[in-house]
Amino acid sequence: MRLIELCLTMAYDAKVNFVDVLGTVRYWDVLIHNYLKERNIVIPQKKDAKKVEKFEGAYVKDPQVGMHKWVMSFDLNSLYPHLIMQYNISPETLVPSNEEVIYEEPGIKKIHDTWWKGKADCINKDQGLIVDIKTTSDINKFKKSANIYNYDSQAYIYKEIFGYELVFLVICKKTHQIGVYSCSDEFYDRGEQKVIDAMIAYEKLINDPLFDLKDYVKLDTL
Repeated sequence: MRLIELCLTMAYDAKVNFVDVLGTVRYWDVLIHNYLKERNIVIPQKKDAKKVEKFEGAYVKDPQVGMHKWVMSFDLNSLYPHLIMQYNISPETLVPSNEEVIYEEPGIKKIHDTWWKGKADCINKDQGLIVDIKTTSDINKFKKSANIYNYDSQAYIYKEIFGYELVFLVICKKTHQIGVYSCSDEFYDRGEQKVIDAMIAYEKLINDPLFDLKDYVKLDTL
């Protein structure tokens, strides 16, 4: 069941001895310790406490012996192993995906009589999706950032170039939360309008007799 491979992976990931992955307390202690250490958070020292008084526990009602309608109770032994066998979800039964996935795919296409280019982070052709990876300092403000940084125009351009819907995979740099944002028709339409506006401004600029490229290019040495 690839148990050794699983143990090795867990041990290296948590930075523990191989035997520690067979338990529960030590493994999680080390994981939590390393997580807090990376963030310069000091763990309080463990305190030994002794019971000085007792409290009455929860009330346990005596059962009513006999047969009752609409009452059922299950007490299963080795529930997880039985679920693994029942639904065939053991690691060695994993069937590799044959989906066609392409990474860092460049593309170029003429959109509204102007050439545009882009490079998709990931394209899943079987699912018909483009995945674009973004990072943010506040995932709750990503929708606002998408408008400020013109992600709507990017979504429209990529959809036109590659022919698939675009999904933003957003990683929060502070909380490490992951957000998945699909694009609405309104989002694409807003992006298309920005592209058209940019093309109009570009045409006016290059056709202006007073246009001088030197005014827009800075030459310097590092």
